[in-house]
Amino acid sequence: SRRPAGVLLAGAELLLPLALAGILSALLRSPWAGLLSLPGLIPGAKTALNRGVLAAVPPRQLPRMDLRKGVPEEGKTLCVISALLTGPGAAASAAKRLEELKASEGAGENLNFGLLCDLPESDRLRTAADDELLARAAETIEDLNRRYAGGFFLFCRERTADGQGKHFLPWERKRGALVHLCRFLAGRGSDLQLRAGERAALRGTRYVLTLDADTRPEPESLTALIAAALHPMNRPRIDQRRRIVTRGHGVLQPRLTVELESAFRTGFARLCSPRGGRDPYACRSGEVWMDLYGRAGFAGKGLIHIDAYLACLDHRLPEGMILSHDALEGAYLRGGTVSDAAFAESFPASPRSWLTRQNRWIRGDWQNLPWAFGRGRELPFVERRRLLGSAAAALLPAGQLAALGAFLLWPCPDSCVGAAFSLVSLFAGSGGRRQVRTFSAVMNGAWDALRRGLFRLMLLPAEAWSGLSAAGCALWRMGVSHKNLLQWQTAEQAETAGAGDIVSGYRQMWFSAAWGGILAAVSPLPLGKALGAVWLAAPALAALSGRGEKKAAPLSDADKAFLLRRASELWRYFRENCVPEDHFLPPDNVQDSPPAETARRVSPTNLGLAFLSALCALELKLASRQEALGLCENLLSSAERLEKWRGHLYNWYDNRTMSPLNPRYVSTVDSGNLAACLIAGSHALRRFEAPNLADRAEALWRSMDFSALYDDTRDLFCIGLTPGEKCAESRYDLLESEERLTGYIAVAARRVPLRH
Repeated sequence: SRRPAGVLLAGAELLLPLALAGILSALLRSPWAGLLSLPGLIPGAKTALNRGVLAAVPPRQLPRMDLRKGVPEEGKTLCVISALLTGPGAAASAAKRLEELKASEGAGENLNFGLLCDLPESDRLRTAADDELLARAAETIEDLNRRYAGGFFLFCRERTADGQGKHFLPWERKRGALVHLCRFLAGRGSDLQLRAGERAALRGTRYVLTLDADTRPEPESLTALIAAALHPMNRPRIDQRRRIVTRGHGVLQPRLTVELESAFRTGFARLCSPRGGRDPYACRSGEVWMDLYGRAGFAGKGLIHIDAYLACLDHRLPEGMILSHDALEGAYLRGGTVSDAAFAESFPASPRSWLTRQNRWIRGDWQNLPWAFGRGRELPFVERRRLLGSAAAALLPAGQLAALGAFLLWPCPDSCVGAAFSLVSLFAGSGGRRQVRTFSAVMNGAWDALRRGLFRLMLLPAEAWSGLSAAGCALWRMGVSHKNLLQWQTAEQAETAGAGDIVSGYRQMWFSAAWGGILAAVSPLPLGKALGAVWLAAPALAALSGRGEKKAAPLSDADKAFLLRRASELWRYFRENCVPEDHFLPPDNVQDSPPAETARRVSPTNLGLAFLSALCALELKLASRQEALGLCENLLSSAERLEKWRGHLYNWYDNRTMSPLNPRYVSTVDSGNLAACLIAGSHALRRFEAPNLADRAEALWRSMDFSALYDDTRDLFCIGLTPGEKCAESRYDLLESEERLTGYIAVAARRVPLRH
């Protein structure tokens, strides 16, 4: 029902800028005014139309199955991280990610995890380091299998010679690895070798979930993709003659966001990255192509239907030519977006690494151009339009720079109009949403949008040259040299290439310096000379912006002494007041005067803080091991003896009798505080080589039934309850509340749904 609107949008993106340019030409009675305004009108019209669609059309959400009990046999999935074995730490880092994924999903035995490895390019078929790298990787995966009773795998391929026999690299790089993995899982001929894990456990695998080494899925997002893929309405229907998916989806991808940590690790990232992290109040989000056409692209990270992939793409695409294979995979498999699942990716730390990534992506988009025309005639118009639009987008910065340059070199009313529209489109594209995130270091608001716009203006010549050179390079390699069409770098390699001094910055961003020098020398306008000076200095400024945040200065001896005195006073409170006659339970407060009195009652929060304080005192050498661990043991013994409700301590106890105070009440917040203290304390106890105490602390918090305090109809915690009665009517419904720690622990421990 939305297809006509989609066709109109595609036409409007092309015709609206031309119509506006014609109107400008008529008003100013000069064809040059309209022509010079196009570099600003094209991106401006596209942005306005897309925002209009997202505001007017409700987000299209794919139906899904209920997988709260785990992934069923018919949804068996292998989640793989694609990694290049560049060194001993590469496999260990990727394996750690696999372990995190296993812990965050909890989807059962039908979701397995693997490392899809490739050896780096070399001038030899085998090197001395290969066997050692593969052996270390296999041992890392087998260690996971020992600790988790299986479910982890290591795949790798041998290198093959390139067309000229001068270099050896894995066939078709990442695309080749995916093709051979799908063949392997389908029981067809494959060059892939299984180097760790039990092959029998992979039988019946229906889907492959692909991730990059820097991809961090939100908890349960993998399960959400599988749940959507299993729904009958989303299962792919294939046109066997054209070998394309015509209904349903052969590939599904989540919403892609920026990893919070990478969004503010450097000045450049803070200025240019989208908002990092997760918006706790976001519900559904729209994606223009999905909302209008019912199909979305593919960015290489998502879920692939193995049979559909092999039916549509096996032995189809030419060798040695496809760099951005994910775009074509999305086109042939009819990609779909599951917008309420999210994968976070790292953002480049420096302008140089950002430009390196951009160059690689643009080359890939331009090498896909043949499929926008004759070679992709079997594809629907919307998919060919998407491929063409991705390639054309690379030229927009060059157009904006040309419009600005025309005004700065030949100022006149016509060139002024073009420059104005280019600046407006540049700054409007840097604005983004303006909701303020008070507790975030990521920049927001109108002032920061202006700063982002100015920074993007500083990088405009470098971005324009990057786009033009990448497009030209792709055309040259496709049409003339036929070499290096698969030249590619991982995100980690791009970061390493982008880390350098100012001299190497000028080497990479030479066009910016050259263009700035020309403007500073010949522009008749003071603005032109000023901008020329900025662009001349841009490589140096870019290098400075890519440096990490300054580390905090170490504490002075005086500051350390001050903090230790305060810590000693805090520890003294618990040391003097946790006494045998009170069963070592800390008093709620001690009043000095008037009159001097001790409140001999304890709450779960009091008990947890006393437990942690003893361990902190040991860490800071304010207490002996015997004294600190002795108090911990006494506190745990008392906590084990206290009367409980479904594992929870009551809100107050009499320290002398250890009886709950009436009216008996269980507090959600106090239970969360105690659980947090016990979790932190159990880890500290293991570090202090006291495993028995650690086990007891862990057993206490694991016995707490947080679901008993949870309203699953509203996905919120109640304030608390009196045993035998229902939860209190009040609910914690804001993230910024005292319940946040309880909610975090309960979600992480899988006691309540992630939706909370």
